[in-house]
Amino acid sequence: MKNSIAFILLGLFAIHNVNADPSGLYVGISGLEDDAEFRGDKDEDTGWEIRLGYSINKYFAVQAGYLDLGEVVLPNFADGGGSVETDGVAVSALAMFPMGDDFSVVGKVGLLAWERDGVLGSIAGPRELSEDGSDLMLGIGFSYHVTDKVDITADYNDSEDFTWIAGGINYHF
Repeated sequence: MKNSIAFILLGLFAIHNVNADPSGLYVGISGLEDDAEFRGDKDEDTGWEIRLGYSINKYFAVQAGYLDLGEVVLPNFADGGGSVETDGVAVSALAMFPMGDDFSVVGKVGLLAWERDGVLGSIAGPRELSEDGSDLMLGIGFSYHVTDKVDITADYNDSEDFTWIAGGINYHF
């Protein structure tokens, strides 16, 4: 009897692990809060990210995403003011460290290519701004597997020009 129970439990464990294989394509969306700085002025704003990724196995993944990093509103002085919006594309490698069946700590390293567009005020009148750049991006967070297909994520990300926290959801195909 004990052998039968052990065999059944071992079989259920094996089925669970086969079904929980996280390799394959996934899509995700996150809401984020950004601490942005532009020419010495700091501002917090909300934004969002949409991503497409591929889990190689339960330890490694690659992903690419589009980020709307929000808007920096500049003080409205007689010779200044305005607003600057930022968006970007990120390509990242992720390392997952499972802490049980459903929870993983996630480390991220990647490249963020960003673009800022806005209108700045001056004594001579408004002037348009457009600038771009790229930064090394590092992040740390977690992933909780709600089901075999759905993960809830939260992470902290930092680059030379931007810092943001995000919370989102991934759907695995």
